[in-house]
Amino acid sequence: MEGPGRTMTIRNNFNILLAEKEIRLKKGISVASVARETGITRKTLQGWAVDNVTRFDAGVLDALCNYFGCQVGDLLIYIPNHEPNAEMLKNAKS
Repeated sequence: MEGPGRTMTIRNNFNILLAEKEIRLKKGISVASVARETGITRKTLQGWAVDNVTRFDAGVLDALCNYFGCQVGDLLIYIPNHEPNAEMLKNAKS
């Protein structure tokens, strides 16, 4: 549960899945190519490529899972909440 002073981190495996697909196909795959094949905008895919996604759209998840032939759990990584430190709690109470 997210609360004062607690952080939640979700990372993605987009680059790993893309590299694995490149190895299987024995060719490089550009973000523009993924965009054409999935219908996801290049801007959205760039966010995934640099692991800068904060909202996970069901349509994007569906398209990426279909493209990579994976499950959502293969695409996303949950890193458990960190314990709050004293400074974070102090700021939350202010």
